Amino acid sequence: MKRLILSLGLVALAACSINPKPKPPGPTPTPTPEPPPVSAVKYPELELRTDGISLTRGGLPFLAFGAVQCCMDAPEGENWRWPLASASWMDYTKANLFHFRIMSWYGDAEHESAWADVGGPYLGNGPDFNPAFWNSVVELTNDAGKRKANVEVALDTWYCKTCQWGTQPCAWPQEDIDACGRRPSAGQERLIRKYVSEIGCFANVIWLTDNEGGEIQGTKREWYDWVRNVIRDEEQKTGCGVVHLVGTNNTDFCDGPFDYCVTHDRNALLEPIAGKHTANNERNPGFSVDEEFSNFKRARDRGLNYWYWRAEQKKPEMDQTLALFRGESSVVPGCFAPPAEDPKWVVPPQAGSVGDSMKPQVDAAKAAVGDRCGFIGPCEGGPGEPEGHHCQQNVTLGLIAAELRKQNLCASGPWADAVAVRNPQGLWQEFHAVAFGTGCMSTDPGQNPKNTWSYGGTAPAPGPSPSPTCSVDVPTVDEIACKLHQATNHIYDCTPKANGRPILLEGNPEREACEAKSCGGTPTFSITQPEQSLTLVSPWRDNPYQFQLKGSGTAQVHCTCPAAGARDLCNSTAFTQ
Repeated sequence: MKRLILSLGLVALAACSINPKPKPPGPTPTPTPEPPPVSAVKYPELELRTDGISLTRGGLPFLAFGAVQCCMDAPEGENWRWPLASASWMDYTKANLFHFRIMSWYGDAEHESAWADVGGPYLGNGPDFNPAFWNSVVELTNDAGKRKANVEVALDTWYCKTCQWGTQPCAWPQEDIDACGRRPSAGQERLIRKYVSEIGCFANVIWLTDNEGGEIQGTKREWYDWVRNVIRDEEQKTGCGVVHLVGTNNTDFCDGPFDYCVTHDRNALLEPIAGKHTANNERNPGFSVDEEFSNFKRARDRGLNYWYWRAEQKKPEMDQTLALFRGESSVVPGCFAPPAEDPKWVVPPQAGSVGDSMKPQVDAAKAAVGDRCGFIGPCEGGPGEPEGHHCQQNVTLGLIAAELRKQNLCASGPWADAVAVRNPQGLWQEFHAVAFGTGCMSTDPGQNPKNTWSYGGTAPAPGPSPSPTCSVDVPTVDEIACKLHQATNHIYDCTPKANGRPILLEGNPEREACEAKSCGGTPTFSITQPEQSLTLVSPWRDNPYQFQLKGSGTAQVHCTCPAAGARDLCNSTAFTQ
């Protein structure tokens, strides 16, 4: 055998001597893979790109409306598949951007129970992947595409953090747990390549290197770059040729090789980070419905993306907020104070009032809200319970702030345990307008601002609050149709009608003004002939067509409109608690 090899070598040498100019040695060429069929790329028309700090899709400006359902159980009978997003969540929100968080979590009754019927990314403790889970990932990504929606897929380093702390289990060896967010490891790379290989041919996908990776102790910039490089390498291996956007949730490293940045700051999103498209897809705790919408609108107006984040909202609040985000309401965004915990406030504040005192405006707002002493309303806990009083304090502070915004002022409440309102000098005055112990309005006649604050960040712009107008002729109300709206709190919602039809359909921006025009002002609701002890609260939460019945029994409710005289307009005379 050695003799044969030597002979072949001599023959090769002789062949080379015939050519006086041999080619220089080079790397062995890699065969060019056959391009995949066009059908392998899913939803190419939904591919996202950045244009400066804004997003485009299909070459056109894209106004993102993202929706995340964390962190409470879905209503009975629903499974929203947190920490991904089910088709029912997509249908409910009608958003165009959804969020998947994938990590080595267990899908069982104690850990991400929405996946208990399928299981998590791994079979048991791994290392084998769970085919049923990954089939679901592909199916849900496709469900989003069918709805003309995009999907942001994050490596959920929140799990890494908790597994490193020992407060949460992970289906990974300790070596991979310790390495997560800090240095490369085989287990991390295998998981990243898995989800890119499964859905990398879906053009409606974008990638996020981490979820709160900045909270991992000892996290390294190099790790985020490595995650991005693994994603890019696996994208090529899919053969589909789709180069997706890659963002990071570590705002310290947004200046790196990333296409966009994600923040979880509890604040309005008014400026891009590192000059890139920026999104806020989580904040805790959430804001009021009105402030969430204001933040959404202000971010969108700047080409940025303020996602819907459920936080602890219950279904009625979810319905209201999502309707605002979808543009189904005529509410005008207001101007709010930055959160009290924002580090850009200048500390310490100046005691008392500096510049024009806003006390007259606050007093007028308190008078408009009226006495709510001992009134619990939608809060948890009943009268006499601290939780109920604290909640009621926050509700009343919110109502006072809303009245101040109606005066075209910038105001927030609750702002810590106060109302914050901006004066003409651009300073923010802090009013403790509601008593904590009782939830009642403060009755101190000499009450002045406790402090005056300066803000060192980007000041919120005062939003216009024009009085709504009705530009069409409307008939006079001849009926007010009432139905139970919230059974828990005994809230009734009423619709003014004429000739059997609503004055204007829901979603029409002039509806509220035209209802007022048809009614001739504000309707009046009152109880007549109560069979048992019942009291009526009207209006409810600033809605002139909602009222609350407190107590139990059956009563007749009298509905009148100035334009219709004193005759009873209620279509139902019996309201039973």
